[in-house]
Amino acid sequence: MNVACQSHHRDGRWAVYMRRKLRTGSEFDTQFAPGGRYAFGCTAFDHAGKRHAYALPVFHLVLAE
Repeated sequence: MNVACQSHHRDGRWAVYMRRKLRTGSEFDTQFAPGGRYAFGCTAFDHAGKRHAYALPVFHLVLAE
């Protein structure tokens, strides 16, 4: 498994934590490096009766050097 994910709900808000290695060794993955900035997307699935998935804005992962 390349990405581990954990979430919790508290005070009416969700928090999601994602974790993976900086360098996975796969040619298909972005290889992260200290000092880098990487755009990524995330979608939430809520099991609602009508619209199930919500695309969230683009996020940026910024790694300190």
